[in-house]
Amino acid sequence: MGHRVLAVLLALHAAALYLFTTGFFLTRFEVSDLSSCQVTPSEANSNPTHLRGVHEDVRDPDDAATEGCWMPRRFRRVVFVVIDALRFDFAAAGPSTQRSAFYSDRLPVLNETLASEPEHALLLKFVADPPTMTMQRLKGLTTGSLPTFLDIKDNMAASSQIVEDNLLRQLRAQQRGVVFMGDDTWDALYAREFTRKFAFDSFNVKDLHSVDRGVTTHLFPELHKPDWDLLIAHFLGVDHVGHTHGPSSVFMAEKLDEMNGVLEKLLQELKDMPDGEDVLLAVLGDHGMSADGNHGGASDDETGAALFLYSKASLVATGGEVDDELREYAERILDSSREVPQVDLVPTLALLSGLPIPFGNLGSIIPSLFFVPPPTTQTSVGGEESSAVAAFQSLNRALRLNLDQGNACWYRRS
Repeated sequence: MGHRVLAVLLALHAAALYLFTTGFFLTRFEVSDLSSCQVTPSEANSNPTHLRGVHEDVRDPDDAATEGCWMPRRFRRVVFVVIDALRFDFAAAGPSTQRSAFYSDRLPVLNETLASEPEHALLLKFVADPPTMTMQRLKGLTTGSLPTFLDIKDNMAASSQIVEDNLLRQLRAQQRGVVFMGDDTWDALYAREFTRKFAFDSFNVKDLHSVDRGVTTHLFPELHKPDWDLLIAHFLGVDHVGHTHGPSSVFMAEKLDEMNGVLEKLLQELKDMPDGEDVLLAVLGDHGMSADGNHGGASDDETGAALFLYSKASLVATGGEVDDELREYAERILDSSREVPQVDLVPTLALLSGLPIPFGNLGSIIPSLFFVPPPTTQTSVGGEESSAVAAFQSLNRALRLNLDQGNACWYRRS
């Protein structure tokens, strides 16, 4: 009798271990297919043979870069600034109960820009998927895919080259330039995709300033060079201060003040650029940090990062004078106070930049950035209502492309 009970207990224990390991230690199926300017998602869905393998884009790269692939591009160039561990409450104006915190109201340039130029700026809570480690978050921010717990091993790997479709590869397919400076994790992921790179070691968390100084040294000279379409600057100091001293420390106050100065100068230089209306600035955190300055888990402080978007051109628009039903719909989908998953930035940047959405993307577009009439729309006839209708058409087109690409991806995975 005792042997039977022991055998049953062992069997139950083995079954429990199996369920735990297969459920918690998930593995991810990586799809190597690439989206193409040549094949729109609706064409791929109607002809599944398009999904079998990697396609060379036979469209003239100059035309694709100038006009956009699946829909007209709004921005030719993107400045992509990552402030590592930029928690949402570091960027947003906090309640009065937090005014004494060392990290509160230390990035006033963001909120001042939101107040003075509401149609040109947007601040959103940017929710990361766990594990909240930098390498996994950078993968998500460029491919639109979700990490698994076992992916955390890649943080220690010597090389973790991305094989999935991603924003950088799509840019290079159009012969568009990508310049990078900062955290050398990018170099481990995308060594072959950069036109120029200035990588700095990221593992010495006691070093609060070297990487940030290196980024600042290269950022502003590179900003005025003509050969880039994506400029990536990844600052590490905020993350390292968190690991070493925690968020509630005088060191965090000093580091956020430093970042505010950099962003203030960057915003001013973008406003002064002759082609500034063709440039989109994205300032974001790859993850947040806990009360003791660490990250990797799934707490709200660790997953709640910040996303700030700015352009000299109008970034978001209102619905104009339309009927009540359309106005109610517009107000609902254009709510700028909501939070967005990090993977939503991938299809959003792709379509705004005139790129195909990366094939394995699981994110959805940020609607308010597409509720803008195309530049060629004539508003003199029909006034604001015709402009609003054109904005709805632009949004619906982006939503349809996003949905069709998702269907193509799921068909390939099935």
